[in-house]
Parts: sequence; structure tokens; C-alpha cells
Amino acid sequence: MERAREFARDVLKICGELDNRKQMVLSSQLLRAGTAIGALIAEAQQAETRLDFIHKMKMACKEVEETDYWLSIVSNIIGIDAHVQENLKTIKLILCKIVSTAKKNQKLDKGMRK
Repeated sequence: MERAREFARDVLKICGELDNRKQMVLSSQLLRAGTAIGALIAEAQQAETRLDFIHKMKMACKEVEETDYWLSIVSNIIGIDAHVQENLKTIKLILCKIVSTAKKNQKLDKGMRK
């Protein structure tokens, strides 16, 4: 997902600024959560089962929530471009829809096996 890659690049820039301000702990937390989103999406694309796919996408959703938390903290220290937070909101909406659709399809699969 290109949007997640773009978001990770933005997170790297923000973390660079945090590092310059000696905010290593915040930088580390934001970096881990913000870059995990794309990594989990990539992992989900190679899932072995639909259940595995759903699980990895739900983990990506959790990382979105944690990243949003850290961005809210960081925004009190440095300015965060609005497009970064908008991009995160869009990623969240997309992931929620993907999980919802995958769950619905999983139920349909189970119904077809009966």
C-alpha cells in the first residue's frame, strides 16, 4: 500500500526532528508504531489463510491507533503537517473497510461449506 509507505516516510522525517530535539523516547515509540503499519500490511498480503490476513490487518489497525496517540503527543512538541494526520485517518478508514470486507467474505465462505 503506497499510502502506508508515504506515511512511513513522513514518520521518519518527524522522528528526525524529534531526535534533533533530544526526544529519543518519543521518536522511538512513534517510529516503531508508524512504520509497523506498512510492514503489517505487507505481511497480510502474504497471509496463508483469510483468518491470518484478518489478524494481520487488525494488528495494522491497532498500530494506527497507537501511532495516532504518539502523533498527538508529538504535536505538542513540534508542528505536524495536517496531511500527515489526514493520511493516517485515510489509512485507518481503508484498513477498517478491508477488515470488515474480509470478515464478511469469511462468513460467506463458511456458509458455502455447509
